[in-house]
Amino acid sequence: MEILSVSPGDNEEVESDVAVTVTTSDSVGVQCGYAAYSSLEYVEMEMITETTFAAFVIGLEEGYNTITIYCNDLYGNNVERTVSFYVKE
Repeated sequence: MEILSVSPGDNEEVESDVAVTVTTSDSVGVQCGYAAYSSLEYVEMEMITETTFAAFVIGLEEGYNTITIYCNDLYGNNVERTVSFYVKE
């Protein structure tokens, strides 16, 4: 299993409230979630299609924000991707 895409992407400029989406290569028993940089809180993402997951993140601080997306499947495969994006005023 792979993470094919994450939005917002690295260095992308976004508002303080943003939809975070991830697309995976597999669809069987996949779950995805994210954690903000240096946070222990893992937030599960909602399945939008068989391979796309999303979460609406609100109240991000201005400047660069980093999140790590984690996905796993029924077969024990785990993948992650970290992205940093810029929140404008």
